[in-house]
Amino acid sequence: LLDRARELRQTDDDAASAKFLNELVAELKGTGIRTVPAQELEKLAIEMLAKARDGTVRRDHSSKQDAERQLREGFGGNEILQRVQREFARNERNARELLRKGTRREKIAELDNASEIYNRIVSQYPNTLAAQKAESNLRAIQHHRADDANAEEVDLELLEMMRQ
Repeated sequence: LLDRARELRQTDDDAASAKFLNELVAELKGTGIRTVPAQELEKLAIEMLAKARDGTVRRDHSSKQDAERQLREGFGGNEILQRVQREFARNERNARELLRKGTRREKIAELDNASEIYNRIVSQYPNTLAAQKAESNLRAIQHHRADDANAEEVDLELLEMMRQ
């Protein structure tokens, strides 16, 4: 049954995948193996919510509406979706707050501290907009450090040339 669910996920028909997993979770209620399809269903819900959010951010109303339609069709008023929606929103808020903290550290040149915060965002809140920005900020810090190292090398070479 899980193989069937995974096959449906590969078709990009998120609504059909969600419906199937919801039915599977309902059938397995009271058994010990219910948690595996429920976890798959939660992962799918997070992916679908992220698609809707990304459509909003990109101002791509068609993508957003499609993702929202698939959420409605696949989940209806499902309690799993409601729980995941609350967690998704909470994660976005928490990640945004950490991003602000990291940005403040970066602005006062506390790059090690900023990097730690950005890495924390990426690992704890991977499906958030803040994680995407944190990854970008980490790359910028690494680039900045590489530039500093190169500048230091050039300075040392110049000093050596001046001594000769």
